[in-house]
Amino acid sequence: AACLIDDTGQGRVRLGPDRRPWMSFKLSGADTENIHRGVRMLAGLMFAAGARKVLLPFGDLLELDSADDLGLIDRRRRVASNIELMTVHIMSSMRMAARPGDGPCDEWARVRDTEALVVADAGAVPSSVGVNPMGTIVALALRNSERWAEDLARDRNAAV
Repeated sequence: AACLIDDTGQGRVRLGPDRRPWMSFKLSGADTENIHRGVRMLAGLMFAAGARKVLLPFGDLLELDSADDLGLIDRRRRVASNIELMTVHIMSSMRMAARPGDGPCDEWARVRDTEALVVADAGAVPSSVGVNPMGTIVALALRNSERWAEDLARDRNAAV
């Protein structure tokens, strides 16, 4: 089992030393607290369902042996770098924004200063949506593709 949080921290995508994309993310204090709260609630549910042991994502608190141990999560020092995290829905790596300084894509997910390059996945979503983003991605792709088709038709007519 896992808990899903709507994060408020900031991430970056850069070229790493091997010239491949290097992603980093800095958890906010609120994110770190929400992770602790979510893990505690989930561990409590697991024990209530009959678990005899619950494994945790904390480097300094790996497991609990009973519901009596839940307080250990409450007392754990909030150290974001000592929490094992994963994501399956990376969003906002090429976010849409009205102003160039706020994102590499315009409001229609066209990459700024690049001819005919658009982003049609979760990378264009301006910020975390807090849930599985599939519906949002489909809606944005439909919305943006209609605009891209209009732009192409207008460009073709202007060239004739």
